[in-house]
Amino acid sequence: CLLFVGSAAVVEADAGELRGFFADTAVIIFRDIGMFLGMFVVMASVDVRLTLVLAALLPPVAAACVLFARKSAPPFLAVRRLTAELSAWITERVQGMAVLQAYGRQGDSCSRLAGLNRRKFEANFRAESLAVFFFVSVLTLEPVALAFILGLGGKWVLEGTVSIGTLVMFILYVGQIFEPIFHITDHLSTIQRSFAAGQRIFDLVDTPRSIVDPPSPRFLGRIEHGVEFRGVSLRYASDSPWALRDVSFTVPKGSRLALVGETGGGKTSIVSLLFKFYL
Repeated sequence: CLLFVGSAAVVEADAGELRGFFADTAVIIFRDIGMFLGMFVVMASVDVRLTLVLAALLPPVAAACVLFARKSAPPFLAVRRLTAELSAWITERVQGMAVLQAYGRQGDSCSRLAGLNRRKFEANFRAESLAVFFFVSVLTLEPVALAFILGLGGKWVLEGTVSIGTLVMFILYVGQIFEPIFHITDHLSTIQRSFAAGQRIFDLVDTPRSIVDPPSPRFLGRIEHGVEFRGVSLRYASDSPWALRDVSFTVPKGSRLALVGETGGGKTSIVSLLFKFYL
């Protein structure tokens, strides 16, 4: 049940995150890239030297983006996994609330829920801390660029090689050209969350099938005699208790059999085996 709910969380939550990226964030990023390139072309057409001064600051920005992408990918992926685990755990407990109350496991469930929440908070804190540190680092480049433009541009104005109007234009453009850079860096955390969601979706899609049909399967046209379980055992993990242990029974054709028992007795497991949900 936990595996099924976890897969449903991947399909629903992670697919929603990825859909939001392509619907909103990607459009904004392409708009900012177009604005940045357009202003860069305008500045280069006015004065190449001052444009090269600003271009010299782009490699540190690119290096910071690459470093942030490498460092932040594991924390954001951990956040997505813990989010799905927390959602699956809560869903399973809510559905089995009557069983928890019957066995007095409310306190244990609350403590485990607090532990999951703490792990998710710590992973999210590490991921967002990296995003904030990266954004602040890029934010410091604007005054650095302005200082270079004022220093070198002022010198060239005094030498008469650059007009005062051109210098003023570049000073005004410094804030405008860094605005799309700030937008892009601000959206990098969203990009990382979307990439983490996409990786989880592809991991689910690429999961090998546990039930593989034989090369020449035998198709069951109709039941001739009945259904028989002979010494059937099943457990959902190698270290988990047996859900079924050496179960044998026969249901003749045309008859009915009722499966009764306590919760967790294996009724659903028998039906799942009958429909080849497990093999």
